[in-house]
Amino acid sequence: MGNRLERVFEPVQIGSLRLKNRFVMAPMGTNYGDNRGMVTSRQVAYYAERARNGVGMVTIEVTCISNTGRATTYQLGAYHDDFIPGLAKLAGAIKKHDCRCSLQLHHAGRRANPLLNQGAIPVAPSPIPALGARFPEN
Repeated sequence: MGNRLERVFEPVQIGSLRLKNRFVMAPMGTNYGDNRGMVTSRQVAYYAERARNGVGMVTIEVTCISNTGRATTYQLGAYHDDFIPGLAKLAGAIKKHDCRCSLQLHHAGRRANPLLNQGAIPVAPSPIPALGARFPEN
């Protein structure tokens, strides 16, 4: 019986998704997006480097699904077709290294930053403001 840890280096099939190994990078907030939620070249380079170093899958950081649910200034967006080219470029840079990617979808709910949400009332299960929510200007 070999070392049980060797299995992390083996490919794995999850439904129709094949990963070259079982290493998955958890999402981390980089703040490398621009202030509209667009992917930047710095962000592409950051994730491509992680993929190049051998992980089987990268989970891209919190990505807002609504313009009323942004939490931070440089949070990525995925709520309009304008975001598709940047997200496609990011995915392509990751896939180039035989790595797969997933996207952490996010809506800040009652913790949505009012300075970023064009004055819209956030969608949340409660109208009560989140206790301790802080909204830095950037």
